[in-house]
Amino acid sequence: MQPLSRVSPNAEVIFGRNEDMASRPEVAVKISQCIAEWADIESMLGMLLAILLDGDQDAALAMYSGVENRSSQMKMLESAARIKIPEKIDLFTVLMGSVIRPAMRERDRLAHWCWGFSPNLADALLLIQIHSKMAVHLKAVSPPNPVQLDFTKIFVVTANDLGRTFARLQTAKNYLADFIGTIWTLNPPETRDRVLHSLCSKPEIRAALDRLIASRNKNSESPPQSPPPDQSDEK
Repeated sequence: MQPLSRVSPNAEVIFGRNEDMASRPEVAVKISQCIAEWADIESMLGMLLAILLDGDQDAALAMYSGVENRSSQMKMLESAARIKIPEKIDLFTVLMGSVIRPAMRERDRLAHWCWGFSPNLADALLLIQIHSKMAVHLKAVSPPNPVQLDFTKIFVVTANDLGRTFARLQTAKNYLADFIGTIWTLNPPETRDRVLHSLCSKPEIRAALDRLIASRNKNSESPPQSPPPDQSDEK
């Protein structure tokens, strides 16, 4: 995605019409594909919690589904992982921070931002954050403030852009499936070890693991800071 200011700084911009999506069907289909792919990932995250809490998988699924706050869901997963698979916590941390969360943010833009189009861009839709669109509405109903769109905050979305987003979502889903495969006890140990080695060998995973380990080592080597002076006797 690129800002409209770079693509077509003088374009006509239209938001809020019923035909926004229908005007660009190829783009609209790819948006729905991306959103559907994230739904699969989210269901797999619930399955991961159920596998980690293998004592009562139905209860684990109910807990995950019952918590609507995504941050709380992630904290549940992290807490379970730290207790159940401490030997894989670095990989879990990297997978969530470097793969799953970025995919989630991409999906959220598609699902929660506002869509529009421009007659000047036949093969694209426009995307703007909700608060930016609200600011435009407020100016429109508060004359004499002129309504001026900030084209740096409007993004041009093409089918190719969404194809790349979909590929990243697919990668996230595949990596998550691999991670589940490393802890699923129905897999024989040699299969779990093979999948673990393969996942840790993925370039982006390996690089993130190396950064995590280097950062931890650096912090452990840092000299302790001197305590602040005791000011209890000062008046």
